[in-house]
Order: sequence, then structure tokens, then C-alpha cells
Amino acid sequence: MPISRREWILASACWADLLTSRAHSSEAGTSFFSSDHRVELRALTNVILPETDTPGAEQAGTVEFIEAALAGYDHDQRSVYREGLADIASRTRQMFPTNTRFSTLATAQQTALLKTIENTVFFEKLRTHTVLAYFGNPQFGWKLLGRDPAMHFEPPFGFYDASGISE
Repeated sequence: MPISRREWILASACWADLLTSRAHSSEAGTSFFSSDHRVELRALTNVILPETDTPGAEQAGTVEFIEAALAGYDHDQRSVYREGLADIASRTRQMFPTNTRFSTLATAQQTALLKTIENTVFFEKLRTHTVLAYFGNPQFGWKLLGRDPAMHFEPPFGFYDASGISE
């Protein structure tokens, strides 16, 4: 499913909000996910966008973005994540009885498990959030897209910036 312009604009606003309030939210402890859920989400998003010669989902702060999205514009998707993470835990135990956590599986096992859920609402939302988080991040995604990550642009140099302007 393609990402709509509305989702992209909302995600961009979410990134702006996240970047300006990152320190405050970490101090306040207002997180939706437990530390165990964050570890599992980090592993899930790293399978979707792994680190190669470019940074991966983890370096782009994807989990923090997802938390911010669920606290803001996508708050109605919280149950999708709760149920999806529970389903991942259940499937992990069913498919790989010696492992209880997705994050401890080998990469090939993680990929095999994700293939079993690729048509679920949870995976679609997780993939969408991961892509929005990565390519909406000025530090990582913008560079890959060839966009200048600077949040401002210098005016063109001309007569008005020379010393001793005469009128």
C-alpha cells in the first residue's frame, strides 16, 4: 500500500515535534512501550530497514518515532501494536520453541517469521511507520534522498550583503 500525502505530512509534523521535544519526553517517562517492547520493535524495524552501507532503522530513531506517532496523530493504532507485538511473541514461541523473543532469533529466522505476518494490519502499519520514520528523518533519510538536511537556507549573495551599502 502506498503512503498517502496526508500520512507523509503528519509524519513530518511528528518528526518536527519529536526533534523539538526529545529531551522532555525522555525525562517525563511518557512512553507507550515497555523496555521489552522497545527491544522487540527495534529488532522488527531493523529487519525492515537493516543497516548496510547506510544507517538502518535503529540509527534513525524509528522506535522513538513510532512512540511519538502513537502518542500523537496515530493514537488510534495503539491496539494494532499491542495485538501485533503479542502475535509476534506467540509466533516466535510456535515457530522456534527454543527462543522466546523475536530479537534473539537469527536474521534468517526473523525474516521467515515476518513473512508469515506480511499481510496483517500490524505489519502494514509497522512497515509504514518505519519508512516514514526513516525517510522523514532529516539526518538520515533526507541525505539518502539527496535533500539538504539543513532546516534553513542562506539567501543568495548580492549587493545588499556587501560592506558599505549605499542607497
